Amino acid sequence: MVPQALDPARVLRARPVRDYALITVGLALTAYALDAFLIPNKIAAGGVSGLATIIYYWARDGFGITLPVGLQMLVMNAVLLMFAIRARGLRYAVK
Repeated sequence: MVPQALDPARVLRARPVRDYALITVGLALTAYALDAFLIPNKIAAGGVSGLATIIYYWARDGFGITLPVGLQMLVMNAVLLMFAIRARGLRYAVK
């Protein structure tokens, strides 16, 4: 008999829950850092968030248009997800 701590079925059930919990904590910390430090100080991080920050200040200062950084990131990530689905398939994008 396998000890309860090493039961493969139990380990498989617990690992994804732990992974998703840690991913959620990491995303919350990243969102807080963007909102509290990077965006107010006009610091463009890398990737989609940096591009969204640059567009936000460019549109606001140049044209008086406010395009929320979060909405821009959502749209850009949705476009990238569509490219990933097209290039690699739905199974890859879901992971």
